[in-house]
Amino acid sequence: MPALANGQHTVYVQTKDNGMADASGVSPLLVDFTITGASPLVGSHQGGTKIKIAGTGFGDCSNVVFNVGSEHTCVVDEGGCTSTEVSCTVTKTATMHRIQNTGRHFKFGPGYVWEPATLIVRPGDEVRWSWNLPVPQEGTGIAVHSTSSASTNEYDGMGFNSQTKSSKGNLLYQFMTEGTFTYNTQDVIEGEEVFMPGKVVVQAPSEDEIVAIEAFIGDITAETIVGGSVSGPTADGCSFADSSCATSAPGTASSLEFTFANCLTAEIT
Repeated sequence: MPALANGQHTVYVQTKDNGMADASGVSPLLVDFTITGASPLVGSHQGGTKIKIAGTGFGDCSNVVFNVGSEHTCVVDEGGCTSTEVSCTVTKTATMHRIQNTGRHFKFGPGYVWEPATLIVRPGDEVRWSWNLPVPQEGTGIAVHSTSSASTNEYDGMGFNSQTKSSKGNLLYQFMTEGTFTYNTQDVIEGEEVFMPGKVVVQAPSEDEIVAIEAFIGDITAETIVGGSVSGPTADGCSFADSSCATSAPGTASSLEFTFANCLTAEIT
């Protein structure tokens, strides 16, 4: 039987040679998979907020994915699941960004400039550099590394470094903190002083963001039927941050919304 959405589903019976059977005596199938509320409905862009989500049809939560917008999931806490309520922690999902050597060098043509040369990402996102030189030859290759400033091509000794030059390769790095991170390469064409600089700008959103809280089992989305109040999670010996600076989104009867608030997002100055 295929996966079914929340609601009542009529049963039809088709025979091999005689068409449709009389299924009037068969009761409809009732699928119960809903979200009815959550608390709290505000938190940090960086995640970490503990919330409770109420609904039906969660089972043991082993097959249910709870999303808070497109960039965060709500990871079920250990022992925090019943068929009608889940305690979970909002967790940032790393978005993958790509930088490739598809730009054109003024002298040597395509393959010796990064695209994009400047990339803007959010804290927690991943960046993958991928390269494939058009004419591999001895002494030619790319090795990318972080630098202390845009004016140098030397490795800063602290950040990422792919180390060995290669004509084809990739490097993956996750940026966790805000700031501007410059990078460069070893001399790509030996003796020609061809370098490939660039920078990654990591910045948190400048405004509050309102997103939907949703639950999925495979391709099936839980129906949102907002009703009743949900008590927030207990502190378990810790104190919760004051969230009075943030305003919850009003939502609707068929939409449960969470606000990622700037005032609740930690900042190191």
